[in-house]
Amino acid sequence: VLSLLQGSDGMIWVGTQAALHQFDGYRFRIFEHDVANPGSLPDSAITALAETADGHLWVGTSANGIARFAPATGSFESHALAPDAINRSSRQSITALRLDPSRGLWIGSRGGLDLLSAESNGREHVETAAQDVAVGVVRDLLLDSRGNLWVASSSGLWRVNRDSRQLQRVAATALDDVSSIFEDQAHDIYIGTASGLFRVDGGGGE
Repeated sequence: VLSLLQGSDGMIWVGTQAALHQFDGYRFRIFEHDVANPGSLPDSAITALAETADGHLWVGTSANGIARFAPATGSFESHALAPDAINRSSRQSITALRLDPSRGLWIGSRGGLDLLSAESNGREHVETAAQDVAVGVVRDLLLDSRGNLWVASSSGLWRVNRDSRQLQRVAATALDDVSSIFEDQAHDIYIGTASGLFRVDGGGGE
């Protein structure tokens, strides 16, 4: 199992290396990539899941980008990058999804961070403030209670402030490979790494 989500309707969605499974409490319904069906999943390896406020499911795949599931039709609409997109292959390998009600869908991949804008429905790559440092592989995404996005990656911890679309590195001297992020009730951010657990205040200080 690579990803799990319970929808607002109570359905359990399970992403695996071979298919997307929907469980209603009694039985499983299985969705797979079918080359003969353009409304099927673009890839059967499901690595990330997110649900919109209106009940649509976003699905991230291992090699073929993202797709949106429409419950009314039972079909998937693929949102692949253009063939000439920069670093297309690594950006099509999705590792994390996080819905942001005010900005759109944040997309973590092996090629960094993208945003599928709620305004334009276009996917754009999010750049770092320090152009000489790459985000690397995104491992986890957290939208905190203030509306800031936190990014755990192979190069460390990053943040996109709620009024910005640029990545700022956080605690660069202490964190060089981050695997998970969590916010507690005091709005402190906890960081999981191979070296142990760290805490960062919600304002971004070390």
